[in-house]
Amino acid sequence: MRSKWLLLILLTASVAGAQQTPAPVLFFTDLTQGPATGNSDNTFTSNGGVYVTLYGNFLDNFSNVTLNGSACLAVVSNPSSWLWYEKMVVQLKGGCSSGNFAVTTASGTSNGVPFTVASGSIYYVATSGRDGNSGTFSSPWATLPHAVQTAGTGTGNVIYAENGVSDTGDDGQGWGSSLTLRAAWCSGGTPNSLVSYPNATVTVGSTTSGIGIRGTDSSASGGACNGGWTFGGLQIRGQDDAVSFNGPSGYPSGGSSHWRLIANDVTCPHASSQTGCVATIQIGGSGNTNKFFGNNVHDVGNLANQPNTDQQHGMYFGTQSRHFEIGWSEVSNVQACRGIQIYSSPEGMFDFSIHDNTIHDTACDGIDLFALDPSSGPISIYNNVIYLAGKGPQNTQEGGGNFTGIYESRTVGSGNGGSGTMQVYNNTLYKNGTVSNSVYGSCQNFGGVDISNNDDTTKMQIQNNLIFQTGTNPNCPNGIPFWLNGTNDATALFGANNLMWGVNPSQAPPNNSHITGTVNSDPLLVDVNNFDFHLSSSNSPANGAGASSGPVPVYDHDGVIRPSPPSIGAFEYAPGSGNGGPPNPPTGLQAVVH
Repeated sequence: MRSKWLLLILLTASVAGAQQTPAPVLFFTDLTQGPATGNSDNTFTSNGGVYVTLYGNFLDNFSNVTLNGSACLAVVSNPSSWLWYEKMVVQLKGGCSSGNFAVTTASGTSNGVPFTVASGSIYYVATSGRDGNSGTFSSPWATLPHAVQTAGTGTGNVIYAENGVSDTGDDGQGWGSSLTLRAAWCSGGTPNSLVSYPNATVTVGSTTSGIGIRGTDSSASGGACNGGWTFGGLQIRGQDDAVSFNGPSGYPSGGSSHWRLIANDVTCPHASSQTGCVATIQIGGSGNTNKFFGNNVHDVGNLANQPNTDQQHGMYFGTQSRHFEIGWSEVSNVQACRGIQIYSSPEGMFDFSIHDNTIHDTACDGIDLFALDPSSGPISIYNNVIYLAGKGPQNTQEGGGNFTGIYESRTVGSGNGGSGTMQVYNNTLYKNGTVSNSVYGSCQNFGGVDISNNDDTTKMQIQNNLIFQTGTNPNCPNGIPFWLNGTNDATALFGANNLMWGVNPSQAPPNNSHITGTVNSDPLLVDVNNFDFHLSSSNSPANGAGASSGPVPVYDHDGVIRPSPPSIGAFEYAPGSGNGGPPNPPTGLQAVVH
């Protein structure tokens, strides 16, 4: 009977292994540097340092959190949900030194996320404060403008806004904003930070007038704000813009930089102008110095008199903005037009990484790429989940707008045209381009992925994308396209190992010698009706069917490590991570004890 016991034990272990949660992963932190001592708040530890919020996944039941290999941290807040992943708060103590944060659970130890222990002061703003106070925890300031104008004269300072702090009026700086950043308060390098106190609710701006946070441009007395700010964990509101970061005009290089917008809740429900709820102009630096991570941008224009514009978007990266990483954010319910737009006139924007975002329910495109130059710096779009983009209503201000998941326009407003290749890979796109009242008479402006126009020679490579097209559009009687090439260059759109399914059961993806290895099978997703696009089974034709050559993300949208070859789409099949569940237990077995 021992053999039956052994078989039962092995099968039980197999089931347990299949249910095991993936190893923890860290995506980003709100602060990237700060002091390890000098905090006047002794709530969690005496003479500690800054509080840092860690964002990642599979952090529950952690056994250890370290910085530079040392257990020198006080855990302020255990893991809790943020968007589709998790966050937790730790505080530095005197023994901490520069290095990587890491989290350990029973499933392993996470990747490291760097943090620098550096000099700087820690300040507080509270509803009980007074701007004549010293800015300590027991003697806090009262207003955010005073805090920013004081701390912003130096570098590396951290301002914590305590629960209930609200700055919704005009700050009197003449820029129509609740919190104005002038050149005198913008270092452009080592960032100062304004973040919420752990578990606090802090509001900046109003949805009915003005801008929440605004950096001045070159027309301001003293010139343009040069950047150097982190804003994290805030509720930011605006009428047309909740966030407007600017830089010096005539920007050829450098300029306003080191902007970090981290895990804020941002909304502009009355927006109906020609900008974005999050907007930038003349932003630069080098090497992705501008990080927009973990923001929830939602309800843009849903209370305005829509449809009335095709130039108002969720996130808008405008003229000559460069060197951005935009990740782990959600952009949703944009009834104005696009989810994320990158647009420049003159041509010349480059170095954009847009990854691991969830974008859904947009009137126009999910992601729009306009007048870019990947030959000057990489453009990569990966691990994004985009659904119900391009669902309308048709915008009437200019009668324009495209209605696709990912759209590139090879259009040049002025200047030289771009060249090189944009990389679009491991995205999941579902039911995009269903607008029913479009003025367009053809099916050219609707679909999953689209490249059009002929002003430059840029190309788009699509690889390992899962494009599930369903729904109807009166302009597309044969089904809404998976992809479109509206240029005069047959090679402008090319790629391999994409899965395309669902336009019409009788319609296969079009044959094209430049788009090869296409899988045309039901991807077996968990629940598309409720927008759960995980692979439901190891038998999914997307599982392990991606190309290993070329760009492949290290992690999937959830933070699961990708094997080689990877799966097609934004998600790997990973039992125990919430997709598909464990296998059924073995049946027909008996255990006999003697």
